[in-house]
Amino acid sequence: FDEPYFQDGIVAQAIDTVEGNGVAYFSAAGNDGTLTYQNTAPSFATLSTSAANAGEHLLNFDTTGATITTSLLVTVPPIPPGDLVVVVVQWDQPYVTGAPGSPGATSSIDLCVTGASGVTITDYDGNLLSCTGPNAVGVDPYQILIISNPANAKGNSAQQSLNLIVGLAANANGTAVPGRILVSVKDDGLGSTIDAFWSGGPTIQGHPGAAGAAAVGAAFYFNTPQCGTSPATLESYSSAGGAPILFNAQAAGARYATPIVRQKPDFVGPDGG
Repeated sequence: FDEPYFQDGIVAQAIDTVEGNGVAYFSAAGNDGTLTYQNTAPSFATLSTSAANAGEHLLNFDTTGATITTSLLVTVPPIPPGDLVVVVVQWDQPYVTGAPGSPGATSSIDLCVTGASGVTITDYDGNLLSCTGPNAVGVDPYQILIISNPANAKGNSAQQSLNLIVGLAANANGTAVPGRILVSVKDDGLGSTIDAFWSGGPTIQGHPGAAGAAAVGAAFYFNTPQCGTSPATLESYSSAGGAPILFNAQAAGARYATPIVRQKPDFVGPDGG
């Protein structure tokens, strides 16, 4: 979940290396459909004075600017014991990991989840919390929260109506506003929905998006030409590509003059058989 959307990470670089030596590398595209929110001109005009976000400027999720909406409503179906949903936020600043000399993040972003009941919320290190807290500058530009139903639970969790809040905090460099932000809800086909301002963007993250990787999507076998449906119908949960590669890991994370957009997935194969 911490692989970059907008840069080739260390796994993607390894794939390109072996593919350059004649190896065919295949990777599942993923099962997250198009469950993302994207904003290519984010506005953080609202200063929060309450709770964990106090002193932060909150993202307006309404990309039209017609309203001030500082939370993103997400519905998560009942989660089986031992299963989880992951919220990933990334923005258009270079990764340090895999890009020696990169300056890393210049914005300090905070991700919070409110409205949860009967589930466990942790950060990527397993700490119980509902806000990540702002990241330091000079690190990889991502924030992650994990919403899970413990494996020892007696049954599925209740359906959740969650609010995602993204705050921008001041740091040593002031309050650097990113030029693009992406919020991805990774639920592995559970059936979650983004109930407002859904943009239907890319969910292929990290190594399946490498130039040398053959990312494989899924179509239910009965909805393929062999069974009378042509062209094949993609599974609703099969991940979509399209995240632009903005930064060159081989050049200390320098921004490309022209973003690279790769056609992903490369193949679709039948499932359900």
